[in-house]
Amino acid sequence: MSPHAKKNPVALSLGILITQEEPAIAELLDSLLRQSVFERLCVRHEQCELLVIAQAGCDETIALARRACETMQRQHAWRDVITARVIEIPEPGRAHGWNRFVHEFSAVEARFLCALDANIALHHRDTLFNLLAILERRPRASASTARELPTLMLKERLSLRERWAIAQSALRGAGAVRLSERLYCLRANVARNLFLPADLAAADVDFINEAVRTESFTREPSASRVLLAPEAAYLCAPRLASPGLAQQRRRAIGRAALHVLVDYVKALSWDDRINLCDTLRRHEARDPEWLEKLIARHLSRKPFCWQLFPGVLTLRFRQLLALPGAKKLTHLPAACASSLLTLVACATARRAWRGHVPAAPAAAQPGPLAATSRTRVD
Repeated sequence: MSPHAKKNPVALSLGILITQEEPAIAELLDSLLRQSVFERLCVRHEQCELLVIAQAGCDETIALARRACETMQRQHAWRDVITARVIEIPEPGRAHGWNRFVHEFSAVEARFLCALDANIALHHRDTLFNLLAILERRPRASASTARELPTLMLKERLSLRERWAIAQSALRGAGAVRLSERLYCLRANVARNLFLPADLAAADVDFINEAVRTESFTREPSASRVLLAPEAAYLCAPRLASPGLAQQRRRAIGRAALHVLVDYVKALSWDDRINLCDTLRRHEARDPEWLEKLIARHLSRKPFCWQLFPGVLTLRFRQLLALPGAKKLTHLPAACASSLLTLVACATARRAWRGHVPAAPAAAQPGPLAATSRTRVD
């Protein structure tokens, strides 16, 4: 954890995880400057830290973030409440960044850890405070999240591709509240009992969501443990909602990895699940490709593409049924097309995995999961 001394204890640690050049981070940092959470923490004699954790090689983004952090420390109205810094790490992938943010870089006394995607802008000045406040009001809840507002919705005229993207966003957001991959807040003690395997790739937030809802897989899932914060929302860039086959394939790979990992964790002993972070960390240290090998074993028992993960054929229609009122009808074409695309994506993913056997750790080669370290599962 961060060792530097502070005037007051850190209550909230903000982590921005970056794995590639992110020119849009300027909009996020600008919206961060306007957040009311700094003023509110000052009144409570608490602090907030901002950690920009960037993979080596993101030179332009790192330089931009450093300038923004320096400006924040010098000129922000509540600069005495803020500690802002940029940390460059050599390990690729968001899982490594998340693990180091939670277990190494965040302040040891922080009560809440908030993860932000670099490609968003906070919609309302109270967004971060609302994520924090709802957890303080609801002590049984472990996580809070915000609504996604695609910036495509602000356009007057939309192309067919853009309409597709909005429909897909609506389908993904239907049903029970789940953590948004781009903005969520966790109680620190909950986050620090989690560890993300590197090969989980595109499904990292989905795994966190499942672990939170089940208290590290020791209880039945409860929707009350993940809350949607009122008036907490973010704008996301249009380019994040690409309907291409390549992205669908990465999502299929991520869902398969998630299914295999969750089934494996549920079969562990009670002690291993209670201490889930230590358990997964030991697995990763003993064999960095242990999850890839579990996936290969799963695929050897499931020869057909629609067996890649449960519910392949019904996923989009279950999302469709969760939409309100007339949207079930207006979004039916998107659900049908997306269901077909998902099936094709599963077939291509299955073909890519055929015959794949992970190499020994000393001579590891990037498997099909390696390419998914940036794109998330929806």
